[in-house]
Amino acid sequence: LLADVNAAALDAFIHNAPDAPETTRQLKVLLADVRAGDIADPNDELLGTLLRQLHPDKLAPTEVWKYLSESSNPLWGGRYYRFWKRFPDQTTDPAVADHLDVLAARQDTVWLALKSRGFKDLPARLLIRGLEAHGDRIERGRLYDWLGAGMNSDLDRPPEDCLEPLRCWLGARPAIQKAILLEGLERLEGLDDDGFWRKVGEIEQLLYGADPPADFDHWRLERAETAKQRRVAEYFLLRARNAARSPADGAGLSIEEFERRVWVHDVLAGLCKELQERERERERAERRRLQKRRRFNADEEEAQKDNLAYVQSHEAALRDNRCPPFLLHQLAAAYLGFLADASGNTPADRLHNLLQGDERLTQAALAGIRGTLLRQDLPDVDEIIRLHGESRQHYLALPTLASLAELESTTSDALDQLDAGLARTALTFHFCTPDLDESGWYRRFLHSRPELVADALIRTATPELRNGREYVAGLNQLADDPDHAGVARRASLPLLRAFPIRCGAAQLTDLSYLLWSALRYVDPDPLLHVVQHKLSQESMDVAQRAHWLAAGLIQSPETYLEPTEKFATGSESRTRDLFAFFSEQPLQAFPMDRLGLPVLRLIIRLAGHTFRPWGDNWSGGAIEITPDMSATERVQWMIQSLSDLPTAEASVALEELASDEGLSPWCAELTWARANQQVIRRDATYRHPDVEQVCRTLHDGPPANAGDLAALVVDRLDEIADRIKNANTNDWRSYWNENSHGRPTEPKPENSCRDALLRDLRRRLPPGAEAQPEAQYVNEKRADIRVSGADFNIPIEIKKNGHPDLWSALHAQLIARYVRDPDTDGYGIYLVLWFGEMEGNRTPLPPADPRPDGPAALRTRLEALLTPEEARKIAIRAIDMTPY
Repeated sequence: LLADVNAAALDAFIHNAPDAPETTRQLKVLLADVRAGDIADPNDELLGTLLRQLHPDKLAPTEVWKYLSESSNPLWGGRYYRFWKRFPDQTTDPAVADHLDVLAARQDTVWLALKSRGFKDLPARLLIRGLEAHGDRIERGRLYDWLGAGMNSDLDRPPEDCLEPLRCWLGARPAIQKAILLEGLERLEGLDDDGFWRKVGEIEQLLYGADPPADFDHWRLERAETAKQRRVAEYFLLRARNAARSPADGAGLSIEEFERRVWVHDVLAGLCKELQERERERERAERRRLQKRRRFNADEEEAQKDNLAYVQSHEAALRDNRCPPFLLHQLAAAYLGFLADASGNTPADRLHNLLQGDERLTQAALAGIRGTLLRQDLPDVDEIIRLHGESRQHYLALPTLASLAELESTTSDALDQLDAGLARTALTFHFCTPDLDESGWYRRFLHSRPELVADALIRTATPELRNGREYVAGLNQLADDPDHAGVARRASLPLLRAFPIRCGAAQLTDLSYLLWSALRYVDPDPLLHVVQHKLSQESMDVAQRAHWLAAGLIQSPETYLEPTEKFATGSESRTRDLFAFFSEQPLQAFPMDRLGLPVLRLIIRLAGHTFRPWGDNWSGGAIEITPDMSATERVQWMIQSLSDLPTAEASVALEELASDEGLSPWCAELTWARANQQVIRRDATYRHPDVEQVCRTLHDGPPANAGDLAALVVDRLDEIADRIKNANTNDWRSYWNENSHGRPTEPKPENSCRDALLRDLRRRLPPGAEAQPEAQYVNEKRADIRVSGADFNIPIEIKKNGHPDLWSALHAQLIARYVRDPDTDGYGIYLVLWFGEMEGNRTPLPPADPRPDGPAALRTRLEALLTPEEARKIAIRAIDMTPY
C-alpha cells in the first residue's frame, strides 16, 4: 500500500483516496499488518489513525476491541490514545449496545489494557451511554451484564464524575434495582456456601451506591418470606434484620414489625434461631480465645520471672566477665535484635525490656557483653570455620559481635588499636553469622583494615565454595558496594582461583559476583591469566564456561570475541547461559565504556535472536514477571547503551543490527536507537566556530557550521521570495508556462522550478558555499537541492502546493531520509512553491482543519506538524509564485 508507512503518509493517503470499498479494504489490510507486527508502529500512531478512519462505520464492534492492547511504550496524547479517549462519545447509539456486550464478555482480558493505557473510565462512560439509550428496554440479564462491564475486574468503582450519573439513573428506577439483585442471586445457584456469600457483596456493588428504593426494607423481608432457596431467604433476612435494627430517621422497617412477621413464619423463625446460635457461638469462641490468651500470658509471665531470676543469680559473674557462654549468648541476641521477646529501638532498650526494667541488671549485662573480647575461652578462627561448616555456631559469636558494636558506639578510636587476632576473630564471626545487619565497626574496618576483612572473607568463603554451598555471605557486596573496593581488590582473585570447575546452578550467582568484582577492581593481566586457566579445564560445565567466557570477552574482546561467538551462536541454551551473566545486577554499577562496542553488538545480536520483547507475547490477564521478561529489559538497556555511543562505529553497528532479519522483533527499538544515536553523534561532533570563523560569517563569508549554513540559506530564500512577489522584474515567469500572448497558463514541472530557484540561490551564496541539484543521501535517496560548506551540508526538499505528498514528505522524506546524514547536524529546509488553487494543482487536504488559503497559512500548518525538537533544526518556507 505504501513504501514507507508513517502517520503523516497515511494521513495523505486517506485524504486523497476515494471513499470507496476498495479503499476500506486496503485500510483493513494495513490495519491487520500493523497489528501482526509486519509494519513497525512503536507508538501505535498508525493504529490510531486507521481506527479513527474505520470507526464507527467500517469496523464491527467485535473487531474494534481486538486492537485494544497493553503497551510497554504508550504515547500519552497520541493518535491511539485520542481514539480510545473519544471512543464512547463517537460510537453510535445502536453500536453502544453491541460494544457493551463485547466488553461484558471479555472484561477480564480487556481490563489490564485499559488500565495501562489510561482508559480506566472508558467502560463506565460506555455504560452511561448504553443505559441512557437502551437501559429501560433491554431484558434483565443483559442489563446485569452491562452493569458488571462498567466496573473493572477488581470491582473498583469508576471515577466520581462517572459514578454520579450511574447512581442517578439507578436511583430513579427502584424496580430495576430490585430486578438486578434478583438476577444476581439466581446466578449464584449451584455455588457452595462460601462462594455464595462471597459473591453477594459483588452483586450489591452493581447498584453503584444508588439511593435504595423507599420500600427496600419491607421488600427484602417479603422476598425472605417467599424465597424458595434457603440461602436466598437467609440473605434477605439478614439484610432486613440489619435495616430494622438501625432504621433511618424512624422510617422503614421497625424491629417490632420484623420480629412479629418472622416468628410466625416457620422457615424464617428457624433461620433466626440459627443466626442467633451462630452469634452466641462466636461470642463463646471469643471468650475462649481471651481465656487462652490470658493463660498464655500468665505462663509467659512465669517464664520471664524464671529467666530474670536466672540472670540475677549471675549478676556478679556478668560484672566479673565469667558468666556462662549460653547466658551471654541470650543477652547478646537481645542486644542485636535477634530475640522477639526483647523489643526496643536501641540495644540498651532491648536489654532493659528483656530484664523487666531492672537498670542495675541491664548495666551488668552490658558489662558482660563488653568484656567478651577479653575472655580466655574465645575460639580461634579455625574452630569458628569448622563449626560453621557443620551448620553450628559458637555461643560467644553473638557476644563478640555485640562487644564490637558496643566498643564502636562508645570509643570508636579503640577499633583501630584492636589486636589483629581479635579483629580476625570478630570478622570471621561476622561472615559466619547469617541474617546479620552490617554494623558501624564492620564499615570502619572496610576502610581502615581492608586486608583483615579480605583475609577473613577468603578463609571463610573458600571451604564453602568448594563444598558447594549455595549462598556464601559477603560475595554480593564485592561487586556492587563501593565501600568494599579495597576488600574486592584483595579477595576476588583468590576466591576465583578456589572456585570449583563444576558447580550447581545456584552457585553461578556467586561466580557472577566474583567475576564482576574482579572486572571492576582487579588488574587485567592476572584476571585474564585466571580466566585462561579456568577455560582450559575441559571438564567445566557449560553454564559456568559461559560465565568465564563473558568475563574474558569484557576484559579482552580482541581475544575472546571469536570464541564467545562460536560458543553461543546457534544454541539457545548457551546464549541463555551467556546472557545470564549480563543480566546480573552488578552490571548496573559497571562503567559502560568498559563494556565496549564489540561486546554490546555481539550480546545484543545473540540475545535478540533468543528473546523477544515481552509485550509481543502478552495476551491479557495478570502479569507475572518471568526471567525472559527481565532479559528483554536488559536487551533494551544494552540497545540504549549502544545508542549512547557517539561514534561512527556505533552508527555502523546499529545499521547492521537493524538490517538483521533475525532481529525483526526488535525493529522498533533498533530504529529508535539508530535515530537517537545519530542525534548524539551530531551533537558530539559539533564544532563551535572560533572567533575568526564568526567574523567571516558576519561579513558574509563562508558559514562556520551546519547551523550557520541553514540560517544563511533560509535568509537567501526569503530574499528570493520577496523579489518574486514584490520586484517589478516579473521573476515569477521563470516558474510558469506561458501562451503566445505571454500569459501564464500552468506551473512548470517541479524539476524546472527547482532549476530556476537553484540559479537564483547560487547567485546569493558566499564563497565557500555551493548548491547542487539532486544530492544523494543515505539509502540512495536524493534531496532536490543540497547546499554545502566545508564538510557539512543542508538538504532542501521542494514541493509544489498541489503535490499529493505535500503533508507527508516533511517527515517521510526530509526528516526520515536526508537530515539523518551526520554531515547535516540535523538541519534541513522544507520549501513549498505556492501556485494557488487551480485545476490540476489543488492543495491536498491537511490531516486536520480546512485547506489553507495561502502560503502564510500553509507554512503555519506545516510548522505545526513539527515537534519542538524538530522545529529547532527544520525550517519551513512557502514562496508565493502566483503571477502579478
